[in-house]
Amino acid sequence: MSSGSPDTPHDGVRQLDIVFDIILAAVGMFIWDILINIPGDHKLLTKCRFRFPTAVYFFSRICCLAMLACGLLLGNIAADSSTKGNTFVNCQVTTEATKALFFLATSSTTFLFLVRARAIYAHSGTGQAILFLLWIVQVGTSTLDLFIVDGSSVPTQYQPLQRDLSQTKYYCILSNLRPEFAVISAVGILFYDTAIFFAISYRLTVINNADSGGSIYEKTVSFFSGRKLLVLSRMILLDGQIYYLISFILTALLLILLCVPSIGTAIRLITVLPHAVLVNALTCHVFRRVEFGCYQSREAFNSEQKFLQV
Repeated sequence: MSSGSPDTPHDGVRQLDIVFDIILAAVGMFIWDILINIPGDHKLLTKCRFRFPTAVYFFSRICCLAMLACGLLLGNIAADSSTKGNTFVNCQVTTEATKALFFLATSSTTFLFLVRARAIYAHSGTGQAILFLLWIVQVGTSTLDLFIVDGSSVPTQYQPLQRDLSQTKYYCILSNLRPEFAVISAVGILFYDTAIFFAISYRLTVINNADSGGSIYEKTVSFFSGRKLLVLSRMILLDGQIYYLISFILTALLLILLCVPSIGTAIRLITVLPHAVLVNALTCHVFRRVEFGCYQSREAFNSEQKFLQV
């Protein structure tokens, strides 16, 4: 797959102007999500047993926040003529840090999804092994994220929102896109999300409708709507459907952009960081809702949670 013609310095900076605005919006959304969930995070630490998945939960949040901070540095001025070659931002290091944090954030987020699925398959050793293998494959394909693009500092007189073009500025831009790596990684995540979603939906439907009859149509409707599911099962299913729908749309959009070589590098990757942040927010939302069942007083809810081994 061709990576397209190289971006000119002017094009690269203009594209990163657009991406910067998108990342800034993602930062605002993620900080808002963190702030409104401070009480919930406090409950996780004080009222629920602290386990390894809880540590992964907080680790994923930290990685997402750090990833966005690094992403904001890209597209900013790396140096100007007054610095005499000394840069304000090391473009390559910033790009590598962003890619590494994206990999860690994605892997930890998908692990939280794995925890929910393995809990539902608590009584099936084979099912748990298959789910864990799927996660390992997903992490393996995600390692390609570390190599999909490089960062470089380029001189240009283009200065957004400024008319003074007399001084040369050096900007960090993305270069040397390897779209085949990005496609493999995106397909890996899409396959993993699809497999986990249907595995959870199928298992919950079987558990909750083991003794009920009905036609194939009724069972299909129950599979997608969760109409006959118990409280906790229905909550996991519906939240999982929202997660999968958003993840599928953003991943599909990324794949479409990657397959259009005439679009600039930054624009082709425009959904990457927002996708990671939004999916993390949704996954952590599901994680909190299930974990909070450990101190709710409803006997039926607690009984079902114990049955599902969540």
